[in-house]
Amino acid sequence: MIDRYWGDFPGHPTYFEYSLDKTTAGENDRESKIRTYFTSYRNSPLTFLCKHPRIDFDFYEVPNGEYFTSARFAELAKRSCVPDLAVTDVCLVSRKRKPITSMDYCIIRLRDALDAVDASRSVIEPAVSAPHRLITKHLAIDHAAVGDRDLFRLNNMSLFGCLFCSGRFREHAEQAGIIAKFIPEAQAAEEYAKTNPFAPK
Repeated sequence: MIDRYWGDFPGHPTYFEYSLDKTTAGENDRESKIRTYFTSYRNSPLTFLCKHPRIDFDFYEVPNGEYFTSARFAELAKRSCVPDLAVTDVCLVSRKRKPITSMDYCIIRLRDALDAVDASRSVIEPAVSAPHRLITKHLAIDHAAVGDRDLFRLNNMSLFGCLFCSGRFREHAEQAGIIAKFIPEAQAAEEYAKTNPFAPK
């Protein structure tokens, strides 16, 4: 599983929020630790105005299955076996339209989620405060269902927004100098549960 790098990497956001108003293409004025506006969605690149002095990162997931990535991460994804990948260029600037990063960015989307959770080896339990919600406490992936894909999402509600990769993709990413956290399959659900309020503890 790929996760954002939480170490002392200059300019990595602690929180990233955006919304898209398809009716007006207007700005989102919600406050967050980083205040970000979606200013245009009709033309690429999408432009974001960020209340942040500097942003430089390679990977950042958002809850709806989209991922902010550096251009070098997106380029590696395009070269990998990802048949349903969509890539949109992104421009991140200050509210005064000044540069805040030395890197180029994209949003990547994987349209399809795979039915690749090995139910016989995974541990799935009801959530603590919402018994109707199932949480994956331990994950085992059906590798035959994944095939030769290097990037994929799982059709599993508790891990729906997570992005998974092959060992080959991780190796290529590290060779390219991409800074992200790569969590082994056996630890993925447990690691994700640390920030999931519904997860059994």
